[in-house]
Parts: sequence; structure tokens; C-alpha cells
Amino acid sequence: MAIESGFDLKAKANKPIVDFLANQKVLIVDAFSASRNTLRKIMTELGVKSANLEITDSFGDAEPKLLGIQPTFVMADYVFNKKSAFELFEITKSQFPNRLDTIFIVTADAETPLLLNRIEDEEIDGLFARPFTYASLQRRVIEIIRSKLTPSPYYRTLCDGRARMTLGKIEEAMLEFVKARNLDPNPVLAWCHEGYARLKLKHIEAAELCFKESLKLEPKNYKGLAGLLECYLVRQKFEDAYNVSRCIVAEHAVRPRRLPGLIRAAVMCGRFDDVLQFYDFYMKLDEVDDTLINSISAGLLVCSKYQMKRGDQAAAAITLRKAMIACKGKAIYLKEILASMILNGMSDEIVSVLASAPNEVKNSEEIRMAELNYQIQAGTSPGRLVEMAMDIIKSGIRNTKLYEVIISGSIKMKRRPQIIEEIVNEACKAFPEHAKTFKGYLAA
Repeated sequence: MAIESGFDLKAKANKPIVDFLANQKVLIVDAFSASRNTLRKIMTELGVKSANLEITDSFGDAEPKLLGIQPTFVMADYVFNKKSAFELFEITKSQFPNRLDTIFIVTADAETPLLLNRIEDEEIDGLFARPFTYASLQRRVIEIIRSKLTPSPYYRTLCDGRARMTLGKIEEAMLEFVKARNLDPNPVLAWCHEGYARLKLKHIEAAELCFKESLKLEPKNYKGLAGLLECYLVRQKFEDAYNVSRCIVAEHAVRPRRLPGLIRAAVMCGRFDDVLQFYDFYMKLDEVDDTLINSISAGLLVCSKYQMKRGDQAAAAITLRKAMIACKGKAIYLKEILASMILNGMSDEIVSVLASAPNEVKNSEEIRMAELNYQIQAGTSPGRLVEMAMDIIKSGIRNTKLYEVIISGSIKMKRRPQIIEEIVNEACKAFPEHAKTFKGYLAA
């Protein structure tokens, strides 16, 4: 039946929709007044009671409303003051684990490949891109409602399984997905969800077989490829993981949450050009979490070390600058990046960066030892190296290399044997497990 902008509440064909919406609690979250007014008008015309309709232009208001009134029908703006509709979706899922019990629609300025893939990945009910017409929007809302009212046995079983997954009932969920396999001629999602359930249970080889079955049915399906990548990474089959990751990149917009796995596969296979490409993608993201920051920072550091090892200092310098940006000032990576910069001879940049770095970075063992190693490589005099090593020890840093520098430097400086023996004894006391190494300098 064709649906026009006028919706007849009394029409017999529309009665299931009217009955469905009669007691639904609806929340509209949108920054644009025109969008809010259009969505309000549609829901009112479809029979939603004004007492059950909440509208806000603030993410700060939306979250407590979700937790308070627990709406079962949500329309939310994709990006909202650096917040995301997907954050609200997670709250909705925690309240109503079964996707048949709720409708969640995302509104956005454009249907970008990344957003479309995220919608598909999360199995959200719909994406409405502005500018939308009243008639087309109403038509889509009604189509979504009808799909919820008359789900196929296959979709209903998948939803039951996913609800059990959300509740942590993994074995029960897996049984639902196994059942769903026989309810559709093309059960791609059933195989994929079963694969993820088996991953949760650490049945890695069985999960791998599930994802491969989904790929037989639909060779480029994203869930199957992403799941297979995860299996290969767990099993440390890095070359296979890399090949799957290349297929994901070629066929799909990369999901940010999958990026750490792609980076790891590239690093473990020495495909550092890919790591640099992932950095470019990372820099375009509006939101990044700690896992992603850690992955790209570590990947770039490994890449820079590889470049230095093969003698490409210029490329290493560029990569380290990228790592500096990517790490978002996290001290654990900033220390190692700066240490690598020192060893790469990027002295001019180091001065300016260290000037603004926190003390925990400036005075860290990584930085102080990198400065010392750089001076050793530069052929600095033994006297200056001994002085640097003694200053580092006085700062509270303990490292066997420091004592080795002091002992060997003192010998080269031809200091009195008694002084050298005292230094060796102090080193042995600090690191008794390395006493043989320290005393070996005296024998030489």
C-alpha cells in the first residue's frame, strides 16, 4: 500500500501501527529545530500521545530522560556536541536487550560510508539524512514499525539470541543462533552471531568455522570478515589476519573499533605503509578512545624503529612527529616517542617539545637514558658520559647501563684503581645479579 503524507488513524490497515504507538514512549534528540518539528509532527500524526512524547535539543537532557522515562522509540542526532547517538543506543540496549522491544533511529547531515557501516554493524533500525521530506520520513518510520510488528521467525530468533548476549547468557545465545541457521535460506547473520558467541566462550576454532561459513554465503560480508580477523589475531595467524584486513579495507569503510586489530595485523606482518595509512584515517575521526590511541601510537613507534633500523632517518622523523600527534599527550607514549626522537638526532624539535612536557616525561628514565645513549653514539668524551650517568643515578633512576658507563668511562679516563673498585662494588650492591658483568670490566 502506498503511504502518503496524510496518515489516516481510522484506516483499518493502519490499526496495528496505531495500536503499537498508543502506549509507546518516544524521545526525540536533535539539535536542529526544523528536524525536531518535523519529527514531532510525524509522531503526533501517527497517534503518539503528547504526554508520551519528549523532545530535547540537548544531549545533557537526553541521557537522564533515557534513564528516567525509558523510551522505547528513540530518534537521535548522530553527533551532538562531541557526543554520539550511539552512546544513547547503548543505554537503550541496556534497558531493553531485545531489539524487537524498541525502535532506534539516527538522524544525520549525510549518509557517509562510515556512518552507514556503523548503522549496519550495530543493527540500528534506520538512518535519516537531512534534508528529509515529511512524506519520505513518515513512510520510512511506518516501514520500520511494520517490520517490528511482523518479524520473520529468523529475525525474531536472532533478536532473542542477541538479547541473551547482551545479558551475558552466551551459551543460551549460541543455541538461538544455531536454531536461526535453519530458519532462513541465507543465514549470514546467524553464522556471524554464532561466531561471536563462540569467541566469547573462547571456542576460537569453532568461531573461525562459523565466520568462514558466513563468507561462503556472502564472501564480502563485514561481520564475517571482522570476526575472522579477530580469530586469526587470537590464534596469532598474523599473515592470514593481514590478508583478511586488506579485504576489509578494500571492501568496507573502516570502523574505528576495528582499527586496533587492523593495526596489529599490519605491524606483526611488517606492513608499515598500512600503519601510516591507518594514521591518516585516525586523524579524520571525531572521536577516539584509549584503545585506539594506544594502538596507533604503538604502531607508529614500531614503524619508526623499523625505519631507523633500515637507515631511513628522514622517514622515521616524519613518523615520530605523527606519533607525537596521535598519542594525545599520553605520558607512556610521549616518553618513548621523545626517546626515539633523541636517538634519531631530532634535537631542535626535542628542545621545544620538552619545554612544554610535564616533569614526569622530562625526568623519566626513558628520556634520560635516551639522552645518554645519544651522547654515546655521538662519541662524547668518557668524562662527560660519566658525569651524565652519575647525575641520572642521583636523580633516583637505577639502570645497569649507567654503572657500565661509569665503570668503562672511569677506566678510559685512567682513574685510580681504588676509585674504580669502589664504583664496581657499588654497582654489584645495586644489581647483584649483574656482578659478573661489572667485575668483568676490571679483568679486562
